[in-house]
Amino acid sequence: MKLHTPISLLIPLLLTACGGGGGDNNAPADPKPAPPVATPDNKPQAVLEDVSLGDIMLPPRSVARPDAATRAKLDEAFAATNQLRAEKGLAPLTYNDSLAAYATIRAKELATQGQQIEHKRANGANPLDDANFSGRGALAENIGADKNGSAASIIQAWRNSPHHYDTIISKDFQNIGIGYYYDPNSVWKYYWAQTFSGGSTNSIYRFIAPIDPAAARDAVRNAVQYDSAARLTINAPLDRLGGGDTHLVSLGREHRINLLPPRNHGWSYQTFGAISDNSGVPEAYLNVGKPFVPGDGAELHANYRGMAIGDLGQHDRVNADVSARLDYGQSSKTLSLNIHNATRSSLNVTSNNATRDARLDFSDTLNWNGNTGRFESETGNARLYGGGEELGGQFSRAVGNEAYRGAYGAKKAQ
Repeated sequence: MKLHTPISLLIPLLLTACGGGGGDNNAPADPKPAPPVATPDNKPQAVLEDVSLGDIMLPPRSVARPDAATRAKLDEAFAATNQLRAEKGLAPLTYNDSLAAYATIRAKELATQGQQIEHKRANGANPLDDANFSGRGALAENIGADKNGSAASIIQAWRNSPHHYDTIISKDFQNIGIGYYYDPNSVWKYYWAQTFSGGSTNSIYRFIAPIDPAAARDAVRNAVQYDSAARLTINAPLDRLGGGDTHLVSLGREHRINLLPPRNHGWSYQTFGAISDNSGVPEAYLNVGKPFVPGDGAELHANYRGMAIGDLGQHDRVNADVSARLDYGQSSKTLSLNIHNATRSSLNVTSNNATRDARLDFSDTLNWNGNTGRFESETGNARLYGGGEELGGQFSRAVGNEAYRGAYGAKKAQ
């Protein structure tokens, strides 16, 4: 059963109620670097991180877990909602994290709708379509927007609106999730959504803690040692669950870092890998090693061979061969990169169904940026390691409507 109630408008609060939408995941971040650090003499200086972390994408159907301040607002709104039910002698609603994750998505979507918020997803679909839920219980949604962000004021406004109030005190619902989103550049600035369900109905979405870049870098640095020549050693167990072919570095309870064993691939100065959620969905890629920056007047010309890992749309794993040509000198400073023989397979680590996919092959020319100490293009970057004996980098591209991201490493061809 799905309940439908009309839209109503209150000023200064904009509210709509509906009985009856997933999360748009983050688009790939711009692979261009942050501005360089300025030195006292005002000359830019390259920031040579030994852990180069790429753009971060939440897994599909995932939402960043609210911070403490937002959580406090949500708790206040939840308590006030159940107070309205208690006044009618009704049982309290149970807070449901999956419904809250979806309500958070809905609140964020409202910020894009302008003056009049509606019960529509970004693609125009009904937010209470079955595709967004598991189970067959009753569903409803309250939405609202205002310019002060107070939980008390939004609940009072819903209390004063018959359609919203009827939903809150309905006996058809046993579960609720509440979402809140603030966008200072939007029309209303503060947006709220309540998602109600009956029985055991859940949404298909979930909360996850976003990757903390600083924590990720620290975790890798704690597992990596360098000798005086910048050769690295990884002190971390092999990931037996993942087939035993990568080092596993712990990153909290919801993420893990997998790094390729450098010695297994003939590397001495660099390696690379991925940060994934606990189900193995890639969220970010990283390169590890102490970067090498050629000195003034250096002439480096070499061919490289290596490998790449990546993903397509966070649903298929990608493996490929890498070849590259370095020309660094007075006349030019370029790296010609070629990713070829790409195959894709299921993210399931036990799957061996690799399929050749020529769409994932590409060539790119990266130009040297002296301010950042690396080669860059619109869709990727690369650094040199070990005096130029090895290189590694990342790419972030599009194949059709899907993100294609990954990392690679290579050494001089003999």
